Amino acid sequence: GGGAIGSIAYVAIGRGYDEAAKPRMLALLSTAWVVPGLIGPGIAGLMAEGFGWRSVFLVLVPLPALAALLAFPSLRYMPAGVPSPETRARVVYAVVLAAGSGLVLTGIGLLQPALALALIAGGLALAIPALRRLLSPGTLRAAPGIAATIATMGLLNLAFFGVDAFVPLALVDVRGTSVAYAGLALTAATISWTAGAWIQARTASRVSRRATTRIGLVLLVVSFAITAAVLFPWAPVPVALAGWGVAGLGMGLAFTALGLAMLEQAEPGQEGDASASLQLATVLGSGLGAGVGGALIALMNARGETLTRALLLQDGSMLLIIALAFVAARGLPGRTPAATPRP
Repeated sequence: GGGAIGSIAYVAIGRGYDEAAKPRMLALLSTAWVVPGLIGPGIAGLMAEGFGWRSVFLVLVPLPALAALLAFPSLRYMPAGVPSPETRARVVYAVVLAAGSGLVLTGIGLLQPALALALIAGGLALAIPALRRLLSPGTLRAAPGIAATIATMGLLNLAFFGVDAFVPLALVDVRGTSVAYAGLALTAATISWTAGAWIQARTASRVSRRATTRIGLVLLVVSFAITAAVLFPWAPVPVALAGWGVAGLGMGLAFTALGLAMLEQAEPGQEGDASASLQLATVLGSGLGAGVGGALIALMNARGETLTRALLLQDGSMLLIIALAFVAARGLPGRTPAATPRP
């Protein structure tokens, strides 16, 4: 459900707004994800204490219906797209991709080398062909155009969530902070992500998608270096809050710029296919970043390595992913498009 809603939102922005309004709408979309994340946990905590934890889930039941009532009247007037001849086949490829990804993640976490290699090889044999059929042509080699946009989005999310998932672990288990304090680092990234999205919206007419994305990637490099430094006792713990806030700012810039680049490059009527490819790259990248990282850290821990060393290796690996994303971003548009209003 969440994946479908994300794709529909991109399609609605692509078909319903002129070029000048799209950056602001994407920034609003980021805000719509972030604001509930800021106020939701506090409200949920109060409700759980006052009315029990079941009340938190029950109060959410009418919200999808309310959202549908607000969205459906406008969506009915949205222009139809061009049907894809491979719609049914893509469902099968999606199932195959999920199975292959599961095998890879399972294999990475095993201590038996022979079985681990067999599962990883089998998973890749299933996942890679399915991924080629689900993503836009040329995505796996970051061909210039929309393929490079989708490839960069996947690498961006892989790198960010490959570190983000372990920031609380680093602060709580390595530096001895409270869970609440570690949550402040994630909150800082959430707020700065929104700020980055709005900065991108204000500069979209002057700064190219390639430049904005690369600025965001550079900010992630800075943030990863700060996060790695906090693993050592000589680094002040509060630096982690500022460091991970820098990561959120970089994501707000790059993530929104890539979404805008996808909408600008999608063929008329094909926004749905392009949005689905971008969503797939986003979800797959974030899932692999956290999943592979978790398996790697668990494997190193089982072999007697310290948590600090495991986290440093994970951060270093994600820096390499950022380097790949920087190279892939060369295929993004190097100029800002002319803003032409819709008739």
